[in-house]
Amino acid sequence: LQLSHAVSQLCKASIIYSQMTMYYIPGVSTPTIYYVDFDERCIYMEYIDDAIPLKRYIDDRIEEQVEGKLWIDEVGTSLGQLIAKLHSKQLIHGDLTTSNILIKINKNDNETKTFVFIDFGLARIDSTAEDKAVDLYVLERSLLSSHSQVPQLFSIIMENYKKHVDDKQRKEIVRKYEDVRARGRKRLMIG
Repeated sequence: LQLSHAVSQLCKASIIYSQMTMYYIPGVSTPTIYYVDFDERCIYMEYIDDAIPLKRYIDDRIEEQVEGKLWIDEVGTSLGQLIAKLHSKQLIHGDLTTSNILIKINKNDNETKTFVFIDFGLARIDSTAEDKAVDLYVLERSLLSSHSQVPQLFSIIMENYKKHVDDKQRKEIVRKYEDVRARGRKRLMIG
C-alpha cells in the first residue's frame, strides 16, 4: 500500500505533533493538536488568539523605528533559549523562519511575550549535531534575507542558544554550524 505524498506528509506532521505532546517541552509553546483526519487530510489544532508572525513583529518594530536594543535583546534571548530547549529534546524544526514563529503579547501588561512555534511539516526527532546546525543556519539565512536591518539579532540568538545547550553538545553543534555555514557560502559563490 503506497500513500500519496500529501497523506505521508500529514502522517509525518501528526506524528511529530503527537510526539511533542507526549514529550511536553516545558516553556516551549506549540498549538495543541485536537484531531487528525487522514481521510480528509486535515489536522485540527488550536487557534492561537492575538498572535502575529514574528516576521511581522520585527518588521513593525523596524518600520516604527522602535528603539532597537531592548526588543532585539528580548527576542534574541528568548529564541536562543527556546531553540536550545527544542534541540535538547532532539527535536529539529526543519524550517525555522520568522514566519514559523508566532509572538503573542499579553494584553494585561502589554509586555509579557510568548513565542509559539508552528509548521512542523519538516520536523524530525532523534537529531544529530548536523541537523541542529542546519536548523540554526536556516534561521540565520531567514533573518539575513527578511530582516537585514537587524544584523545583530542572530548573534544574540546564537549567544543565548550556546548558554542553554550542554558543553559537550555545544562544541559539536557550533563546529557543525561553522561547517554548514562554510558550505552555504561556497554554494552562494559557485551557484
